[in-house]
Amino acid sequence: MWDIIVIGGGPAGYSCALRGAQLGKRVALIEKDKIGGVCLNLGCIPTKAYLHLTEILQRKEEVKSGGIYFSSPKIDISEMREWVQSIVKRLRNGIEYLLKLRGCEVIKDEGEIENGEAPFWAVRLKNRGEILSAENIVLATGSHPTELKELPFDGRRVVNSDWAVEPDELPKSLLIVGAGAIGLEMATIYSRLGTKVFVLEIMEQILPGIDGEIAHILQRQKEREGIRFLFPCQIQEGKEEDSGIEVLIRDIKKGKEFSLRTEKVLVAVGRSPKTKGLEKLGVKLSEKGFVLTDERFQTSRKNLFAIGDLTGPPLLAHKALFEGKRLAESLGGKEMRNGEKKLIPNCIYTDPEVAVVGLSEDEAKKKGINYRVYRVPLSAIGRSHTLNRIEGLAKALVGEDRKLIGFSLLSPFASELIGEICLLMESGLRIEEVKDVIHPHPTLSELLAETFDKVLGKSIHTV
Repeated sequence: MWDIIVIGGGPAGYSCALRGAQLGKRVALIEKDKIGGVCLNLGCIPTKAYLHLTEILQRKEEVKSGGIYFSSPKIDISEMREWVQSIVKRLRNGIEYLLKLRGCEVIKDEGEIENGEAPFWAVRLKNRGEILSAENIVLATGSHPTELKELPFDGRRVVNSDWAVEPDELPKSLLIVGAGAIGLEMATIYSRLGTKVFVLEIMEQILPGIDGEIAHILQRQKEREGIRFLFPCQIQEGKEEDSGIEVLIRDIKKGKEFSLRTEKVLVAVGRSPKTKGLEKLGVKLSEKGFVLTDERFQTSRKNLFAIGDLTGPPLLAHKALFEGKRLAESLGGKEMRNGEKKLIPNCIYTDPEVAVVGLSEDEAKKKGINYRVYRVPLSAIGRSHTLNRIEGLAKALVGEDRKLIGFSLLSPFASELIGEICLLMESGLRIEEVKDVIHPHPTLSELLAETFDKVLGKSIHTV
């Protein structure tokens, strides 16, 4: 008999298992594939490793103006893949070690939930045929790439993001469907590697949901790097050819159709929850198929919980990690509830990076919130010039009480800077209360300090 059985070993699942074990609970973690889930094995970690590796290819042209020249690089995609996978394996081994150290039982199998004898749940191990029972079941099965009916995955010409982080060869040309975080990060990687990249988006801007001003600046930068954007456009159909695939595309604004031939198509239009089998348990789902939960992450069935991607947007690993720990603490007797709404930052690891937290202008307007906008260009900060990376922006939305209600960054290492903004906003501090915090010079963090000064009317490096 287990206190907690967690099904799914991604960020939500393994964090719940580790924290539950820390609190003295008997925990079993069932994972049919690899510990770490999509984020560690096929998402967050490998993509960031590829972005790091390929950055030198982006910089080699920039440093010519400083008197440094490179000969043409040789790219060995198999060696790149091996290096990236070595990082993934190292991190996965670390998590597996911690699970063992904390006394979590890791079971490599597929768990099927059955109605047990109240108040317990039963889980049948599909391969072993054994039945486990527990007082609490945690669903953390994650999500999978969403497929387009017009372009179903075939693993050859039409691929998903799983293929993109484990390529066996570099395509000469690539159409990426979806200009969200996954699509733009993949576009950055493959464009750097010499692939001709097209990015198609059905909405009227790249990065839908992100501040339009930030998105437009990033789009200009990516276009200068040779990436071509097609929006608002919609896929009509695809036809495989000997050397690639021909895709029929509809320009939504012009109402006209045109064809595009590329070697491969990468579909990155989002992710869908893995909820197979939950309908027979009577678990209630949202209209979009995500599991509905209460303030304690409990589903419509008692002592059956759901966390991570299963519960809906934002589908982010740091949200999943937070929820896993929070649920474990709730099950461990600590009064910490999902109902305490937390700010969840969103980061896109393009070049430059995008990081946002809180409300966008559109969201603030819809909520009827009065606010003022303050902007500081990245070029106002000395460190950006030493990095030869001056195109970017900090954009603050400030409410009538002089508290931040939203913040958007377009900057190198924006993902590392946004944490300071999260702390300020979570603490409920007004700008006046942090005005005397000294930021080191020269650093990109001065972009935040200059923005705070701008709000207070005392910025000295902007006009």
